[in-house]
Amino acid sequence: MRGISIGSAARPAGAICAGCGWCDWFAPALTDTQATVEMQCAVEHRHAVRRGCPLLRAGEPLQMIYALTRGLLKTSLADLEGRVQVTGFSLPGELVGIEAIAGGSYPCNVTAVEDSVCCGIRYADLDRLSHGNGALQNHLHRAMSREINRDHELMFLLGNMSADERVAQFLLNLSARYAALGRSAACFRLSMSRREIASYLGLKVETISRVMTRLNGRRIIAVRGKDIEVRSFEGLQQIVGDDGKRDVAVRAIVPH
Repeated sequence: MRGISIGSAARPAGAICAGCGWCDWFAPALTDTQATVEMQCAVEHRHAVRRGCPLLRAGEPLQMIYALTRGLLKTSLADLEGRVQVTGFSLPGELVGIEAIAGGSYPCNVTAVEDSVCCGIRYADLDRLSHGNGALQNHLHRAMSREINRDHELMFLLGNMSADERVAQFLLNLSARYAALGRSAACFRLSMSRREIASYLGLKVETISRVMTRLNGRRIIAVRGKDIEVRSFEGLQQIVGDDGKRDVAVRAIVPH
């Protein structure tokens, strides 16, 4: 398969891997035993993507949709002059490549930020499995809707927020996404580089470092290398201001 660096031979379809991203993603939508078995047989498990290697390339025809099982992926676009803009990050348990469904080809490059493991399913098989299964169709539509919302959010970040607001909202969004995946909302790792965060937020690298240092000094967050602890959700939300109140998901995970 083009665009993927295989660190070890992929397991055959149906050989479930521990923590399979697709199995976890499918679980809420599949209650029928036969449908579950069919899904497990369709998924191709344990595609290893080494750090810095591509999983998907912009312009390639849609074949596979992946669920990230372990690691971190970044989505990016390059212009004709070779300038690269990071447009998103994918966390374990999230889908990769679903934005290609509309046009039939991958619109962005997807690259491993760190050594990662993905599980994939052919779109033709996913379409077949979801046909006549309303719960699975709704589950997929919600995932696609989340991708659209993230695109809108990025446009808002780049167009309307100050540097401090962008970083605070970035941390709140990551926190909410980790919480939605059943992980800690307060403690998580920023495996991406400051340069990649700066590209995503439309800021300079030194600006990212200054804002993180200020947040750490105000005890809103604690920074230990790449590990982040959110000590004050309220502090982050106050930086974002009234605009932060639009994000119900963020408010929902703030401890009381």
